[in-house]
Amino acid sequence: MKRLLLIGFAVLILSGCATYETRTEGATIEDELVTTIETGTTTRKEILEKFGTPTEITVEGEEELMVYDYTVRKVPSYIGGMVEVPARSEVTNKRLEIKIRYDKVLSYKYVDKTR
Repeated sequence: MKRLLLIGFAVLILSGCATYETRTEGATIEDELVTTIETGTTTRKEILEKFGTPTEITVEGEEELMVYDYTVRKVPSYIGGMVEVPARSEVTNKRLEIKIRYDKVLSYKYVDKTR
């Protein structure tokens, strides 16, 4: 009986005292800056000034694809961070793909999703 009470008490403590540790990967992509991109007008230099170094760059002929990836992972932890539960993490992925031709933005695609 004592053991059952102890287990019940431990479950109560673990379920009620969750904290979240935030981990990030990549450079931040600010939504407000994405809205300032104008196809045919914004230059490669302006993109680099606004967003920094891309995660990846691919060149095909006259076109350059600049990709920016940013991930925020909020991992729940218990008992002062000693126990983590990655399966219950909240993950936000942002991806910005910018196609450049002749030093100007030809097109861009922005995806912001949370799971």
